[in-house]
Amino acid sequence: AKDEYSAEQLLQAGKRLLDDALRARLAGLQTLASSPLADDPASWPAFRLEARGYLAAFGNHVALIDTQRRTRLHTMVPLGDLPPPAPKPTGRSAVALALAQGVPAVGDLFDGTVAQEPMAGLAAPVLRGGVANFVVGTVIPLRQIERLLGDLPMAPGWSVTLFDSQGRLLARRGPVGAPESAEKDLRVTDRLEMAPWTLEVRALHELA
Repeated sequence: AKDEYSAEQLLQAGKRLLDDALRARLAGLQTLASSPLADDPASWPAFRLEARGYLAAFGNHVALIDTQRRTRLHTMVPLGDLPPPAPKPTGRSAVALALAQGVPAVGDLFDGTVAQEPMAGLAAPVLRGGVANFVVGTVIPLRQIERLLGDLPMAPGWSVTLFDSQGRLLARRGPVGAPESAEKDLRVTDRLEMAPWTLEVRALHELA
């Protein structure tokens, strides 16, 4: 019972950590999306400066993407230069969801074409009169998520694992148990509030 209580406490701590990180990033994107500078290409140089504020705060680049999924502005390249293409995850696409539903969204795992590393996308719609004309998007590399999990206090033999909505591994901290003992391991899971991702806490049977 004590281990079950500890597992639940660790699970909730992990959820808070991840949800808070995603919430802060989505709030930053929503602030950019509400800027009147996003509407007119003539004001995009000033908007790009605002977007670089997000880059300074979170360490991730920002893109302005239109309804045809074309990247019109990117903080990685000067205005007028060819920006990198918008990501196309095989699972949930944050950009597609933000455009279609008009709400901020978090996507699934994909391999970054520029950074050449696995990451997930976040996006907020630029809504004007209830219609999404553009999306402000960014990414969070999986190494940043793993770094967040590194802040959790964990006993030896315990692990925390994060999966996307397709069940693919996003991040893990701690040992991987043997498949044959998995049924005996103590295991609790829950879904995040800010993304359709599942967090799992597991205590290896021989140590629980």
